[in-house]
Amino acid sequence: MMTLIYKIKLIMRKYIDNFKVFEKRLMNADEMRAEFAKMKAEREARRNTPEGRLEDLKNSATDRVLGLFPRVWKFAGVIKSVTDQSDDQNGTEFQFDMDWGDTLQLVRNENVYGNWDIYLNGKMMRPPIYDATPEMMKKIKPLDRYLYFVPSYDSTWEDSSDRMARNLGRQEQDNLRSLYAELSAGDKKKAYAAFKKKFKIKTDFSEFKGA
Repeated sequence: MMTLIYKIKLIMRKYIDNFKVFEKRLMNADEMRAEFAKMKAEREARRNTPEGRLEDLKNSATDRVLGLFPRVWKFAGVIKSVTDQSDDQNGTEFQFDMDWGDTLQLVRNENVYGNWDIYLNGKMMRPPIYDATPEMMKKIKPLDRYLYFVPSYDSTWEDSSDRMARNLGRQEQDNLRSLYAELSAGDKKKAYAAFKKKFKIKTDFSEFKGA
């Protein structure tokens, strides 16, 4: 999913070169500092190229789109694809095709909050009401909304020693339970079957709460 791949790329780009340095175990402290300085200079040089600046802008626009959604959505692959539509006439512009069919256009504007004008299906969203989620969610059936989040749910969150992971897991569980409560009796059976297949749970349908 686009969002997950994007996040992995961000992490890898930030740390992979550092890992390569540590693999050179015979480096002394001065050599290691020099290597880090060299890598930093190379990254800065790339950022000053047209390609590097465009990549930074694309990352900024993607972060802005993800900021429109609740935290749990950011791990569910809400972005299907990103297209660079920049040109000399309109300036910097990216189109985000969302997984459920909506389209967001972000046009660079240094004079607004977040530095982007945001358009939902061609209609400009006026600040400060930037939360596009309610309008988009109306187009998604309740069962589809529930099933959308199941693949990204971490059912082991209660066993994690990391507090942030536990907090996120609890948020995701609350989100699934809230969505499950909205389902019809028939859809609850479908949701239960999907969750049971994914996580191999032994909970009976009568006792299942959504996660």
